[in-house]
Amino acid sequence: MLPVLDLAVRLGMPPAQRSELNVIIVVDINGHTAGLLVDAVSDIISVTPSDLQPAPEINSEDASSCIKALTIIENRLIRVLELSLVMPSISTDAA
Repeated sequence: MLPVLDLAVRLGMPPAQRSELNVIIVVDINGHTAGLLVDAVSDIISVTPSDLQPAPEINSEDASSCIKALTIIENRLIRVLELSLVMPSISTDAA
């Protein structure tokens, strides 16, 4: 069984609206596999560490605190999430 988390909710936003475009992205964080429900996927891209710029320092508990890095591809700002901050801790949230 694969636990599925609504990424929007984990980022402090309203739950994803059900649609044919919804996608579950399967991730493995520290040996724990889960699915992240997202509204849609428009592109799958590959970036190298040299493509990434550090995210600005933000002392906040909102979604922006989960941003690990930034990059620009085809004039679009891409935010790279720190998934370990998005996933619930095994000892407290997921039981």
